[in-house]
Amino acid sequence: MITFSNQPKLRFNEFTTDWNVVPLGNWIVERKEKSKIQDQHEILTSSRHGLIKQTDYYDGNERISARDNIGFHVICPEELTYRSRSDDRRFYFNINSLDVKGIISSYYPVFNLEGADSYFFTQVCKVHSFYVGSRSVGTSQTVLSINELKKIKLPFPAYEEQKKISLFLKKVDLRLNLIKDKLSLLEQYKKGVIQKLFKKEIRFKDDNGGYFPDWQEEKLGKYLEEYKEKSTEENQHEVLTSSRTGLMKQSDYYGEGRITERSNKGFNVIPSGYLTYRSRSDDRQFFFNLNELGFAGIISTYYPVFKMKNDQNRFFVELSRFHKNRFGRQAVGTSQVVLSFNELKNIKLPIPCTEEQKKIAAFSHELDKKICSVKEQIELTKAYKKGLLQQMFV
Repeated sequence: MITFSNQPKLRFNEFTTDWNVVPLGNWIVERKEKSKIQDQHEILTSSRHGLIKQTDYYDGNERISARDNIGFHVICPEELTYRSRSDDRRFYFNINSLDVKGIISSYYPVFNLEGADSYFFTQVCKVHSFYVGSRSVGTSQTVLSINELKKIKLPFPAYEEQKKISLFLKKVDLRLNLIKDKLSLLEQYKKGVIQKLFKKEIRFKDDNGGYFPDWQEEKLGKYLEEYKEKSTEENQHEVLTSSRTGLMKQSDYYGEGRITERSNKGFNVIPSGYLTYRSRSDDRQFFFNLNELGFAGIISTYYPVFKMKNDQNRFFVELSRFHKNRFGRQAVGTSQVVLSFNELKNIKLPIPCTEEQKKIAAFSHELDKKICSVKEQIELTKAYKKGLLQQMFV
């Protein structure tokens, strides 16, 4: 049985009374209204990142347009819901802040609160997510029914203190969302300009104000140079992984101890500033990453290591993103396809001169630095909120 303190470490001065451990059923009032006709309201999804329209969750794809949604739960604005099934015993409680009445699968209980603040409720469940998850039942996929949720006991202060904590934390959320919006705008701006550059709708000029030569369609082999150094001993360098989100330490990607029992002697060495990619794909997508970690690493032999002969490696990354479908078509195989380095060299693409490559790469790098700075602000704000949750809740 878990025990709770009755006083948080960080508190508003006007509150001194103890927090009380009470069953969540003291506050929960289940809502059982169901849809009676097809598409009666907007279909919603309760995700790990909030309650959103299902069309937004699946990027506009009409995910369940052919599925019967009669009998779905109706959820009104400011009501709460959660997915009652989990693969990792984590459950996420979301408020309908969309200002629309929606419908949601019957796997998502819907409820109101009486005598408790809704936002505070979601945060106290987040702080004690491990304990909440432990009350779910099942094996590979566990279930937390609303009846079982009602039995869970968690610490709550008086209603006025709940409201003040919620108001304060919502301001932190607002700041976090503003920074996320800034990141989204920067990423959209970069994507738009890079597309225009590679479509040659806009062009850089040389240092004298003149135009660069026309782009020439040539095989990539003219520009690429493979790097073939192998590790000669175990753990000669940090083991890296080239993922869809970048090149990173394998210990960060998988968690510590992922490959401690596997030999890495004979892995490819990737110096700082060089390029790599996973040569096998299940969906014909290939992601080329630049080693910007500031040190040499080693990587599986499934990941060729190479560079541009003119050292414009950042330009190649942008080139590969713009022509990503072209790389997939060159791969060979059935269920899992392979793009060998030799096949990569045979791909023909329009390439500008070195000086124009430099201009494009420099532009990309400056925007990437701004994007990285905003991402750091997001992580700092998340860490700040996490610290507040740990100290303001018991």
